[in-house]
Amino acid sequence: MASADGKIFTATGAVASDVAGNEGAISQRLAVSQIAGYNLGHPTYLCQCIDMEISREYKLRETEPLDEVEAVIEGHVFHVTHLAYLPSILECEEIRPNRDGTLLTTFGFSENSYFRKCNCVSLFDYREKPPDDPLPFRKRCDPFRPARPPSEGVAILIMEPLAYVNIIPWTKWKDEKVFGEVVVPYVEVGYPGPLALSLIAEIIKVEITKDPKSHTAMLRKAWDSKNH
Repeated sequence: MASADGKIFTATGAVASDVAGNEGAISQRLAVSQIAGYNLGHPTYLCQCIDMEISREYKLRETEPLDEVEAVIEGHVFHVTHLAYLPSILECEEIRPNRDGTLLTTFGFSENSYFRKCNCVSLFDYREKPPDDPLPFRKRCDPFRPARPPSEGVAILIMEPLAYVNIIPWTKWKDEKVFGEVVVPYVEVGYPGPLALSLIAEIIKVEITKDPKSHTAMLRKAWDSKNH
């Protein structure tokens, strides 16, 4: 699924986090007075920052279960972004569609993404559990995959239920019979145009750290050795 993330280039106000590259710890209070310039290809303008806090934080080893976090997001619609991209979203008070592919992404860029081509923000819809036949649909796009090493973590932005009325369901893809375009059935939905932060109920931080003794870590080490 393509994420509507941006990158800040010049700031006119004090930034409460260090987002140089993908490094630096992000403060729980991500506040900026004003920001100038939003992303490659976009004109320079000023945005007033919305003052919003990360309400919960989860730091887990890659071998630990995610049951507690999964219980929190179950029953909700949400957007996932790399933690390093969160200040950009907060500073301009919205999550933006990535129709032209100029924004930084969390899940990669697909030319044939259905909701991207519809100029929508892609969201995870966990209001109902999907059928697992023939394949487990939620496993096709794991919201926690971008939080795994070597990532610095992700932010999960939970949508306010009052915004559900504007959601475009994945079934529209089926009704339009555009099967050459990509969508995750039962899991992915779209929000038309920018999604204002006033429609976000809370922000959750998830960081999954390395476990050097895990089978996953050993495979990762072997892969790195082979490719360097």
